Amino acid sequence: MEVKAAATYDYDALRALVHLSAYRKANPKTYLIAWVVSSLLFITAITFFLVFVENDIYMQAMLIVFVLIICFNLFFYFMVPKTHLKAQGSHVGIKNLYIFRDDELEVKSSGKDINGCSTLKYTTLFKVMETSKYFFLFQYRAGAFIVDKSTIEDGTADDIRKVLSDALGKKYIRCRY
Repeated sequence: MEVKAAATYDYDALRALVHLSAYRKANPKTYLIAWVVSSLLFITAITFFLVFVENDIYMQAMLIVFVLIICFNLFFYFMVPKTHLKAQGSHVGIKNLYIFRDDELEVKSSGKDINGCSTLKYTTLFKVMETSKYFFLFQYRAGAFIVDKSTIEDGTADDIRKVLSDALGKKYIRCRY
């Protein structure tokens, strides 16, 4: 078996990686919407209590805390991926070609300042996480190869999934989004 796939380190791919690391198996959009809506309902209840029942300093503090939590969640969802993209520097725009074989993975990188080729045994991967658009192959806890499913040639995502899940067992995680 030899399945080829590719990926370019761009904003969409890095945003998916940041959201994956933050929200784990939960769908990031659904999580954010549910959190903001529930927080807004709670803020509305606190405001109603402050206006019509009693103007309490603890309620005012709670209101401020919930507004700050909403701002933090929105910042993390929208701004952290952009910051992460800027921090990548010369790695942005690198094109990786992945060749999945029965027991190993070959990665060929090409970019403005970087060209290289490496081979990895599947058992050396820290973990693999799969979403509907990407495979994230973590070499260690903080670094991952990003494989775009829409670029798969000479096979399917099911072929890659089978090889990786057989080799990694519980270290292969399939997300629900």
